[in-house]
Amino acid sequence: MYICAPIRMKNLFLVICARYSFLRNVL
Repeated sequence: MYICAPIRMKNLFLVICARYSFLRNVL
């Protein structure tokens, strides 16, 4: 599974979480 972990760059963190949520909704 893909878990959102605290990353140094908040932007990258948000992008990864957004992609996971988007893919999850699509699939």
